[in-house]
Amino acid sequence: TYTTTQTVPTYYRCIVTCDNGGASGTSVKVLVSESPPYDCYCDSYASDISDSKINSFKMADISTSTSPTLCESYTDYTAVPGNIAGGQLVTIEIENGSCSGFFYDSYIGVYIDYNLNGTYEKATELVYGYGPITNFNSIPSFSFNVPTDAPAGITGMRVILQEGDSVPNPCGEYTYGETEDYLLNITAAVPCSGPPSPGATLSTASTVCPNEQFTLTISNYQSNSGISYQWQSSPDNGTGSYTNINGATSASRLQSQTSAKWYRCKVTCD
Repeated sequence: TYTTTQTVPTYYRCIVTCDNGGASGTSVKVLVSESPPYDCYCDSYASDISDSKINSFKMADISTSTSPTLCESYTDYTAVPGNIAGGQLVTIEIENGSCSGFFYDSYIGVYIDYNLNGTYEKATELVYGYGPITNFNSIPSFSFNVPTDAPAGITGMRVILQEGDSVPNPCGEYTYGETEDYLLNITAAVPCSGPPSPGATLSTASTVCPNEQFTLTISNYQSNSGISYQWQSSPDNGTGSYTNINGATSASRLQSQTSAKWYRCKVTCD
């Protein structure tokens, strides 16, 4: 036996050998599905439907809900895609419950397949992870910006509420909770034109200990495509000169320092 995956149609055969000789079995061809990538997502579901569940979910023009007493392990909401756009500020609202009436600590994870490749990647496509959830209907709302370079097209979104002690993985069977699947129609961000207006530079801390991390952002998020970012630092607010921070080319920057510095972000329309 042999377990594998593939991305192109492939022929397989097995050479079976006896010490006194060998022969090959007949070959078999395995095709790759011509269905759209969003039809090829991995399975995710709870094996027991009796406890924690998702009562309602809201995001952009998506709004779903079920009876608090209805027990569910998996719900398919892919019949009608929701709509989001590159660069759009999107807010997620989730209400959690339990069809049994008993509460257990759990975590939530929301994944969007931004690159439209038919897989959910935890490192890059987890848009919201939260926990532990401490009571019924106690998940805080969360806002995020759709990447301005997100490819246009129809893709998947997966919402998982799972009892446990960590943010759930996008695939696999688990014991208690619920998975909900959605489709999203992503439209391309509008290209930028003219000089951007990034506004003020913001920091999550004004005073930090050496090597303590803090986050730098700009007050006016640029929702257009074709925008480039370069974070810079200076020891004296430019009396000398600002220097580029190597690799700091996103709209926000997780930074640390050993001496006081000034920071700014150079925002450019390509």
